[in-house]
Amino acid sequence: MTSFVLGCICTLMMSEFSNQPLGLQLTAVFKLPDYNNNVVEAEAKGVATVPIHDFAAPITNKRPISDPVAKLYYRYWLLASKSKQVAITIIPKVMCTSIRAVMNGIECSTTDNPRCAEGRRSATVRKLPLQNYTRVVFFRDPFERVLSTYKNSEINPYIQVEGCAMWKECKLDYWVDRLVDVRSIKNEHFLPQSVIAQRDKMHYHYHFRMSNSDHIDFFFRELLGKEPVEENKSSNSDRVGSVQNSTSSTGDDVVVMQQRQKKIAEKFEHICDRTLINLLLLYEDDFQLWESMLASSPRGPGEYTMYDYYKDHLEDKLQEKVAQHRLTFQRSW
Repeated sequence: MTSFVLGCICTLMMSEFSNQPLGLQLTAVFKLPDYNNNVVEAEAKGVATVPIHDFAAPITNKRPISDPVAKLYYRYWLLASKSKQVAITIIPKVMCTSIRAVMNGIECSTTDNPRCAEGRRSATVRKLPLQNYTRVVFFRDPFERVLSTYKNSEINPYIQVEGCAMWKECKLDYWVDRLVDVRSIKNEHFLPQSVIAQRDKMHYHYHFRMSNSDHIDFFFRELLGKEPVEENKSSNSDRVGSVQNSTSSTGDDVVVMQQRQKKIAEKFEHICDRTLINLLLLYEDDFQLWESMLASSPRGPGEYTMYDYYKDHLEDKLQEKVAQHRLTFQRSW
């Protein structure tokens, strides 16, 4: 049976959940003979296998999963526990090592695939329907995430910037200047948290803060049935206190807060105004998201971050400079 294509129409398909393009629908009109050799016309429709993405979801040649709670969600950063029915988007430098260790420990029973819970390692995880999963994401104070990334560049070759093989070889000010210059590399450790979380594509039940010990306690104990991992013991971490501190007295909390504020003040002494302004503009969406999260849920015990100190002591001084620099600052996320 011979057929002839009469024409093809391309239609842009939009998401029903957000004003985002899903892809191109192709409508082809064919002319073909029926069983009595009479020529008839027929239509065939299909959606292009390569979807149209905005930058927030890196382009992939895989067909998007048909999932009403995660349409066009890019699953490279997904961790999922089928036994606990918990799915989390892990963000580099936001407790990702601890979370990976616990969730892989729950799901992976063999040494053949010790990272079977990770979307970046498992095709099965990338295809999971997430409708019945508890979906969560952790965020971190943007200042503290940048400093942690900077210090971790000493041992992690993937998060180095041009001219800084190790963080001890260049000051933070120079490091941030290079980060601004080469951000088109799109290394995942430099990507904004808001980009990786893809909140416009994933319907989350919980938005947790790494600085809130109550959030960490709930995630590990209530959702995973595990004891919280004390990642704050790392020299690169800026999390205050631990789950055990949640029952401390008011006097103890005051002492912890004072020590915390002193430690943060010392960190800001080594950061020039230009670097702060660059960070505020480079990660502007993350700072706005972090501020809204602080306003939307109660503080945890001793929860005080670098952003709080900036708001209390530095914002008024830098506000005008930030506004002026914004006029010429180029963002490419």
